[in-house]
Amino acid sequence: MPSSKKKKRKIQLKDIFYLILLGLFIYVIYQRRDEVLEVLRAAVTVKWQFLIYALLIWLIWQLNLSFYYVSCYRVLKMRVKWYQFFWLTLAANFLGMVAPSGGFVAAVGYIIQDGYRRGLPRAKLMMANIVYWMVFYSVFVFLLIVSLFYLLIRNTITDFIVVPALIMFAIVMALFIFFILFLNDFDKFKSSALMVVGKINQLRARLGMDVMWDAKTVKKYAFELFEGYHFVLSNVVKLRRVLMHAFFHIVINVGILSVLVMAVDGDWQSWGVLLATYVVAALLMVVSVTPSGVGVVEVAMVMILSSFLLTVEKSLVVVLLFRLYQFWLPLVLGFVTFRLRGGGDKN
Repeated sequence: MPSSKKKKRKIQLKDIFYLILLGLFIYVIYQRRDEVLEVLRAAVTVKWQFLIYALLIWLIWQLNLSFYYVSCYRVLKMRVKWYQFFWLTLAANFLGMVAPSGGFVAAVGYIIQDGYRRGLPRAKLMMANIVYWMVFYSVFVFLLIVSLFYLLIRNTITDFIVVPALIMFAIVMALFIFFILFLNDFDKFKSSALMVVGKINQLRARLGMDVMWDAKTVKKYAFELFEGYHFVLSNVVKLRRVLMHAFFHIVINVGILSVLVMAVDGDWQSWGVLLATYVVAALLMVVSVTPSGVGVVEVAMVMILSSFLLTVEKSLVVVLLFRLYQFWLPLVLGFVTFRLRGGGDKN
């Protein structure tokens, strides 16, 4: 007779880490209950009509994202209507947020699968997504450098920001050297890619996280990646429209942040501070071990805003509202879109 006992789940390092974070959060809330009341009072002063303006700007962001993908596809002579990307990217972003591991891979795979069902060549679909992410991170790193330089001359940069920034720069330099040494030799490119992915997976395993990419997946798509990078480097002039949409992708998020600062009577025209706030937060989302940088992102954004523009209480209100537009709104709408599209089973 089979045993009716359920197999006990082994406690992992990340479970302990999250429990510690939860305990610290409860402790801080209790110890800072007076400050929490101040935050609630600050929330009451928000000019709610500006939340509607922020929603409209978020809609523009989603439209820009759609045209961003359209421009990537057109570079490779593929035609897809912008409104098809509007719903597709919502569903893909949801999938990337909720995937237990490799959310980035799940989102990109969902978009490629949709294009394949439309009869588009799989190799071109892969290359279009490589164009998207290569251009985006190029623009992001440029704006990150500008933002960190701004914080440096304003004497506000801290170890909390420097450490993840150095990690990002180290990754960028490693990739730069990788491209110079191995981009013209596919065999070296593939073996080096396997080594890098293996190191990343080892690090994730030590943190109690699941494997992001396996060797089989890397080998399967190594050639497409190799060809895609060559295509991007040799067609920079043709990518000017793609670069514009990548730039707007970040600037529009800064616009949402500006409107929310305006909602609490802050200096919404301090573009340098707001750009630094958003870019540093996005950086921490990439390198943080918490889901979507929860906790870490909020602390960093509050630190920067409260150093220049707002009180701590108003800064916290702005950050929580910003995360509503950046995370929770796309998550909810993405879930609805994903379900309406049949969970990926149909177009």
